[in-house]
Amino acid sequence: MCGISASFDLDVLSELIEINSTRGNFSFSLMAYDISIKQIVGLHKGFHDHRRELISFYKHINNHNLYYISHSQAPTAGLIKDFNRIHPASVNEYHLYHNGLLKNIYDKWDTLLLLNLLLDNPNILSSIEGSFACILVCPYAVKVFRNKNSIIYYDDDLNFSSINYDNMSEVLPNKMFNINFETRMIEEISTFKTCDDNYIIL
Repeated sequence: MCGISASFDLDVLSELIEINSTRGNFSFSLMAYDISIKQIVGLHKGFHDHRRELISFYKHINNHNLYYISHSQAPTAGLIKDFNRIHPASVNEYHLYHNGLLKNIYDKWDTLLLLNLLLDNPNILSSIEGSFACILVCPYAVKVFRNKNSIIYYDDDLNFSSINYDNMSEVLPNKMFNINFETRMIEEISTFKTCDDNYIIL
């Protein structure tokens, strides 16, 4: 089980991190994404939670173009201290944050597997068994999607959370959305099906 938190506002991000802390405390990450150049400008990963210090650091930078994505993890495949398994999973310029659990995965990191499957076939989501709620950072775009078996919430300020905060709305399942940072809206770009919608929600 994992916790995804994202926001422009570092004070809100701190609150989202706090409420999502029950969803994992094994590994942690914080990404800073500059919406003006549509690129990652900072990515911090580790097995010690330094996100509070990082938030203080970014507050001093005071760059209003920065959007922050945070993740805390409780690995479903066991407590393997492998730095390469800290979210996001990365392949070239693609970075995937994943909350959920894919079925019938034994010796692979399911988040990296999901990212590779997506890059090989963007229409693969209808065939994926298990649960996933994801934020995907692509070259010059950030996307969000989930199936019916996992959940992620958002609001009109583009705050995202794995746990509902301040009456957020659910991101609709079975749809891929582009996060439009200019309009502060999510825009549907494709649809898919949940392969097995009797699976547990994580």
